[in-house]
Amino acid sequence: MSIQKRVFIFTAVMAVLFLIIMPASAVILEEQYKGQISRLEPSKNTITMQVTSVYEGGEWVTYAKSSLKNNIVSGTINNPDIFSDLKQGNPVEAVILGGPGGEWIAIGRIGNVGSTTTPLTAAYGIPDRLISPYYRGYTIKTELTPNCAECEGTTCTAQSAKVVVERDGAVVEEKTMYPGETHVFGWNSDYQYIIQVKFNSGEASSDSCPAFEGIVGPQPISDFTVYDTQRSSVLVTNPVPTVTDTAETTAETTAPAQTQTAEETVSQTSEPIPKATQTGTNVGVVFLMAVFGVSMAVFKRRY
Repeated sequence: MSIQKRVFIFTAVMAVLFLIIMPASAVILEEQYKGQISRLEPSKNTITMQVTSVYEGGEWVTYAKSSLKNNIVSGTINNPDIFSDLKQGNPVEAVILGGPGGEWIAIGRIGNVGSTTTPLTAAYGIPDRLISPYYRGYTIKTELTPNCAECEGTTCTAQSAKVVVERDGAVVEEKTMYPGETHVFGWNSDYQYIIQVKFNSGEASSDSCPAFEGIVGPQPISDFTVYDTQRSSVLVTNPVPTVTDTAETTAETTAPAQTQTAEETVSQTSEPIPKATQTGTNVGVVFLMAVFGVSMAVFKRRY
């Protein structure tokens, strides 16, 4: 085989590998935990959690058997209701973007830790990122619509959100919501427990916007406040529901807890992970140009 053919094949293979690998590396890692609130710092928009379980390999495993190095995890969150609703010791399920020190993109309050299903009674962030079901068999799905005039890289400001609430697999209600809007799903039903959703703000993928097709980068993040609450509590401003027909116990203790002071907690958490920027495309172009340059140099020397 001639040198020219070898160089051409090498260039083609590297280009294909680049196109395959680059999109996968653009999405920021998400990690799921269960545990309890350890510390709330409203002035810093920071919540620290003591982790007892980690979702790995498609199942929940205790912290002691997980790959997580430290069960004290801190992250930031900008939800407007969470700091007034939650308190130290509350059992929660949470999703963090970028690992310890990153951004909490979903935190759900667990209503009954004695249950194997750990039902959620409130959620802050992206409600359908949480793994556990909501109380009374509810599930929540969201689909955000981008404002294509306000995009940057892979994300756009969301102009609306389609919210679908189901119970035991059947649709209770669906509605298109706008930032700042609150709606009670299932109000016209006979259910004692219903779902109150507030759409605070959000991002949507820029894929459907003509000028941004094919761009790779971090996933869009949205923010909702959800209460799975009794019908009588809906009239109360921002109610944090309590499951009345099941005993609410203390947080899970399946893994040994590490005793740490507040100062130790702060020092052992990682620095916040900055939001990924869309640099992959530029690096890739430079890489392909370099490979092409080498190919041309070999070709010229040959002839």
